[in-house]
Amino acid sequence: MSTPLQPLPQSLTLFRRLDESGVAYCHFKSNEHLLAGLAGVTDLDLLVARGQAGTAQDALGRAGFKRFAARFAAAHPAVEDYLGFDEHSGRLIHAHVYYALVVGEPHLKGFQLDLGGELLATRVADAGTGVYTSEPAHELLLLLLRYALKARLRDRLRELLGKPFFGADARAEHAWLQARVDRPALHRLAVAHLGEAAAAIVDELAERPPSVGRLAALRRAAAPALEGQRSFGPLESLALRTGRELSWWASGLNRRLLHLPVPLRRTHPAGGRIIALLGPDGSGKSTVAREVRAWLGWKVDVYPVYFGSGDGPASLLRWPLKAALALRGASRRSGPGAAPGGNGHARPRISLARALWAVLLAAEKRAKMRACIRARNRGMIVVCDRYPQAQVPGFNDGPLLTGWLERSGGLLRRIAAWELQTYQRLAAIAPDLVVKLDVTPEVGLRRSPDTAPGEVERRRLALAAIDYAGCPTLAVDSLRPLADVLLDVKRGVWAQL
Repeated sequence: MSTPLQPLPQSLTLFRRLDESGVAYCHFKSNEHLLAGLAGVTDLDLLVARGQAGTAQDALGRAGFKRFAARFAAAHPAVEDYLGFDEHSGRLIHAHVYYALVVGEPHLKGFQLDLGGELLATRVADAGTGVYTSEPAHELLLLLLRYALKARLRDRLRELLGKPFFGADARAEHAWLQARVDRPALHRLAVAHLGEAAAAIVDELAERPPSVGRLAALRRAAAPALEGQRSFGPLESLALRTGRELSWWASGLNRRLLHLPVPLRRTHPAGGRIIALLGPDGSGKSTVAREVRAWLGWKVDVYPVYFGSGDGPASLLRWPLKAALALRGASRRSGPGAAPGGNGHARPRISLARALWAVLLAAEKRAKMRACIRARNRGMIVVCDRYPQAQVPGFNDGPLLTGWLERSGGLLRRIAAWELQTYQRLAAIAPDLVVKLDVTPEVGLRRSPDTAPGEVERRRLALAAIDYAGCPTLAVDSLRPLADVLLDVKRGVWAQL
């Protein structure tokens, strides 16, 4: 049996701050699942009086909410995006804050309705939470208008194929509002704002879930009343909607396949951040990196980077060497990049494979760091699984050929010097937060049995010594349950945003 949803403390803090500041607001749509929004499962949609924008922004800040800037495909006039973090659960809370009633076509929202003042004037307090919401007549009229303005030819074609445009969520909202709405009040409201012809269609659509055809009829009947509330002309709307939809598709393609440092959803307005996750084998850093990316990536542009040389993505130049090692059945920790004895100080034998691996790996990390910087400079949150360092050679993502610096051969020494200089330059680019995950040698060996005995402890000691120009460091005991580890990491990351 699933646990009933409960409002997050941070959500309730937000509305308490708004009330204390005297801000006129209401949660104006999808009140049927208001509780899910308060629990951080879905978004909160708040309408705020335009003249109180500054006061509302101050209240949001005092409630611990941070503004994120929507990119081209997600930005709308008079709408801001805020994220809050609930320290008890680790959940993010996404609040869309509207200073005007912005609705309309997918990817555009090309209308600002004059209903906003009435919604705020007639708002009602939710009995269970005390949060102010729109009253049912206004909400049902708005629901029907929102879908009428969204409907397109493609939606009618899908409906003919058995995929209703007015889907399960909309039907649930419709049924919920049907049980609460005052029909005469709804009719009077529709007449006042849309005219008699449109009000007759609203009366009909209030009785049953609408088809695309009837929604299109409502749009045609309401067109004269809505004409003065358009934000864009017809040709401008078409161009913007097409461009934004293409950007939306590009965003999905980039997240799944391309992995380019290009933000297309929401970024940090004060600039991006680089978060580095470090830890010996068996500490769970790859799992934690994946979970942090998913947590932030729910609403924010996140750029993932793997700086290791093992199972993660490799450059096209290094990939053949990895494939050759796999065919030989070599351990990923004992390939040509591993220093003899694992301490990084023993003089390595002259090996073309070692030199090629080390050079290609250093060049690959340099290219990845360039992408990190671009992503951060564009406002993205960069989450790094491992991070280059030059303080401890031989392992923990440090230079591999330092033993060659003592050789008399000029070429070998120059190769090693180039590699060391590359790592020093990379390590000089300090992350905004370093998370060090610790684990005991016994547990590390149990979780990562391929690691040589003693190697986990050597890596733990090296990790403790690594410092990136005094940047903030969060030490986390990863022997605890994953949920506890993640909560500590999320708290540390949120504090840096």
